[in-house]
Amino acid sequence: MSEGNVAYVLDDVSYEASKFTDEGKIVFARLVEVQKDIQSLTRKIEILQAAAITLNVRLKDQLSEEMKTTLGDVAEAS
Repeated sequence: MSEGNVAYVLDDVSYEASKFTDEGKIVFARLVEVQKDIQSLTRKIEILQAAAITLNVRLKDQLSEEMKTTLGDVAEAS
């Protein structure tokens, strides 16, 4: 494979993407796009989870004994 070519690896076998059929090239391009979206969304989820942890800590600092209630009194937000 010459420098700059992209390979698709399946079951430890590499396939040169530039040799794919036209349909294969389109499918490969979509697969690459989907993988990038998954990575981006995974990073976003990690950031949102960290934000939720921080917000829960901040909210916990605001709680007092007078605010306590039973689950039957209000709907729980989680």
